[in-house]
Amino acid sequence: MKKIKQQIEQAAQSQLRTKKELLVKFLEEEVPQFAQQANIDILSEFNQFVQEQKEQQFKKMSQKVDVPVESLKYQLDEYKFRGECDSRSITRELSGLSLIEKNRKKEQIMIFIKEIGDYYKALD
Repeated sequence: MKKIKQQIEQAAQSQLRTKKELLVKFLEEEVPQFAQQANIDILSEFNQFVQEQKEQQFKKMSQKVDVPVESLKYQLDEYKFRGECDSRSITRELSGLSLIEKNRKKEQIMIFIKEIGDYYKALD
C-alpha cells in the first residue's frame, strides 16, 4: 500500500493527480478492511467509495444552500449534458429569498456543480 501511495504522489497524469486525495483516502480508510476478507473486488469497492464520497458532498451542499439533493443532482446532470447549469431551475428552487441571498446561493450552487462535475468526470 505504501508503494501505491508513492506512485500516486508521483503521477504525471493530471487526471490522476486531481483524484489523488480520493485515492489516498480510499487506500488508508477502506483497503485495510479488505485484508480480512477473501474475494474482494477492489475496483467495485472503490467505485462504491467514490459514490459515497460524492453523496456526502451533495448532502453537505444541500444543507448549506437549503436545496434538495435531488435538485443538485439534476443540476449536475444538466452540467454534464449541456456544459452549464439550468439557471432558471436554480432560481425557482431559491424562491422566497431576498435577491442578494438568492444570487449568493445560486452562485454557490453553480460553483459546486462545476467543481464536482469536473472532479468526478473521469470516475463517472
